[in-house]
Amino acid sequence: ARAELAAARPAEALRALHTLKGTAATIGAADLAAQAGVAELALEQGRVPALEPVEQACSALVLALQAALPADEPAATASAIDWAGLRPQLARLESLLADDDAEAVALFQQLRPQLAAALGAALAPLEQALAAYDLAQGLSALRAANPLLIEPEQT
Repeated sequence: ARAELAAARPAEALRALHTLKGTAATIGAADLAAQAGVAELALEQGRVPALEPVEQACSALVLALQAALPADEPAATASAIDWAGLRPQLARLESLLADDDAEAVALFQQLRPQLAAALGAALAPLEQALAAYDLAQGLSALRAANPLLIEPEQT
């Protein structure tokens, strides 16, 4: 929503906030749903919404989920990556990020083991951006990492 507001696209920001509110309510993240609802209402009324409470609620939810989920399995090696399956998923992730669609965070979590193997330390900026629901920064980080997402040549 922040990126959409900065680009003077309030309708897209409104859609992003509405989607976030609904998704948060669906998964039981009541505080996040409430904060997104307050920001959505402000935007509907022509006011500039305060996005900091929304971002803080997102961060709190991400931290709670990370604490509740089991530790990651050991990362796959780059040679074990299913490149044919990964490429369309990466295109989808980029598209979701470009659309400021919060579904990108769930897709990233699904792809994380393969991305960790492919990107190594370059994964950190993408992961940090998505943990903060900064989808615009996530898009920039993914695009910056794209040169590393080249399938190793077959020997």
